[in-house]
Amino acid sequence: MQEISKADYRLDPQKVEQAFQDFLRQDGRDPEAFKKQIQEAGYDLAYFKKKFGNRMFINGYFNERALANAGNEIERQRTLNDWYGNVKTLAKVVYYDKDLEQLTQNQPSSSSCCSGK
Repeated sequence: MQEISKADYRLDPQKVEQAFQDFLRQDGRDPEAFKKQIQEAGYDLAYFKKKFGNRMFINGYFNERALANAGNEIERQRTLNDWYGNVKTLAKVVYYDKDLEQLTQNQPSSSSCCSGK
């Protein structure tokens, strides 16, 4: 997502909403019934729509920019692998572990991880 955003790729929010409505229609789902189903699964509709939009954003970038000149499936795969390898090198990754953060906050400042008997 970072690298796609850096490439100044944008996706029209109305396009995402239209695609979401098309998704519901193609699947034959009533919007309210779908919302209830999502909530029963422990999510809310806004979260689902955000993930839906993220997928469209990534797929749109790949199809319109990154893979636009790839002529066949082998070229597409090679281009995708090259792009992904480059992104892994450039992207800033932050790992967050709530339990680890809590442990470090609860330790007295004078203790050391290496002190002990």
